[in-house]
Amino acid sequence: MKKIKDLVAYLTNNQAIDNAKIQSINGVSSLLMYSYLRIDFDVVLIKEIILVDVYFVLLTILVNFGFEIKGLEYINQKLKIEAKKKVATSITVIRLGLLIPGLIVLIYLLQNPRIHLIVLFLLKILSFIFINAYYYLSADKLKSIANKYFFSFVVSAVVTLSIVFDTKNIEFLAFYYSGMFVVSTYFFFKHIRSKISILSLLYYLKKNLKFFPIYTSSVFIKELNIPLMNMLGVGASKIELYNLIDKMIRMLVSGIRPLNQVILNNYHKLEVKNLRQYLLRNISIHVLAHGLFLLLVIALYNLQFLELMELFYVLACSSLIYFSLYNYIKISISNTAFFTTTTIILSGITGLSIIYFFSKTTFIFIVLAYVVPEITLSLLLNRGSKWLR
Repeated sequence: MKKIKDLVAYLTNNQAIDNAKIQSINGVSSLLMYSYLRIDFDVVLIKEIILVDVYFVLLTILVNFGFEIKGLEYINQKLKIEAKKKVATSITVIRLGLLIPGLIVLIYLLQNPRIHLIVLFLLKILSFIFINAYYYLSADKLKSIANKYFFSFVVSAVVTLSIVFDTKNIEFLAFYYSGMFVVSTYFFFKHIRSKISILSLLYYLKKNLKFFPIYTSSVFIKELNIPLMNMLGVGASKIELYNLIDKMIRMLVSGIRPLNQVILNNYHKLEVKNLRQYLLRNISIHVLAHGLFLLLVIALYNLQFLELMELFYVLACSSLIYFSLYNYIKISISNTAFFTTTTIILSGITGLSIIYFFSKTTFIFIVLAYVVPEITLSLLLNRGSKWLR
């Protein structure tokens, strides 16, 4: 009983878990919205994607648990990766890395969509690990600053250009996951040969086992929406509509989010009054600028081909990326826990109101249901009134 109370206290008080609170509200909201949705989309691979989501929950828990919950802060305090432990595994690792593209080609030839999706989700997890490891390892090296800027731009370009593909087709996931994997592994293995060994990475994962119960809880809160809706008998096409929107938003934001962590680790006690100066120096803001610029180029290039609502959809995605990152950065660098229950409830009510009144019209209003809550949170954060804390 005491362990349960400690876990509840951690989830409700720790600033690092505030994003999971918002995701849990989104999870509840998604169950409520489907009583009002009347839109059916012809989506391919509905059953396969829903099934892979169940597998992805387990894979995420097993592989990715150590990197979100105070990961870098814990490393700096408790873990010192020693260069002396380096072993001659670089050649073996590179050979394995070359083997993976061959497996992907084989999967395409076999045309098995279920295996195809599982491999893509595995690539996503590996990409996230490599991105974090690369940024941690190169954080204290001034000569790597140029590489960071280039790396940030490439990641931003891959994430942004994935919008070009129709999100209802498998090419969208394939482009995003494969692109992220290639970029992250290239930079990581370029750095790993002289800085770290595979044994050190295993040691890092072992040290992060203390966060396993906490991260497991947050993952289940965030990821079990799809299986739960499936159990409740919600229509497959409506489940997939939510799944595509939610996954696209998570990919866009999480593709840039890891880039914040090294910077935030050094500036997490920065006061809000210095926010403007901090944002101007932050690499993630440059990534955001590249992403918004590429979105604008895509929108202008396709202006003659896109209808007004489709163009509005692209701009809505841009706004979502901007305000999501802005809110994440602001809460991370401040000592004050801005994301209180009041702000989360107000944000959720705003999104549900949009869904309730506009869900019978067009797809764009469902996207706005994600954008407007982020804008609402941004306004509440900037105001900083005492009654919100």
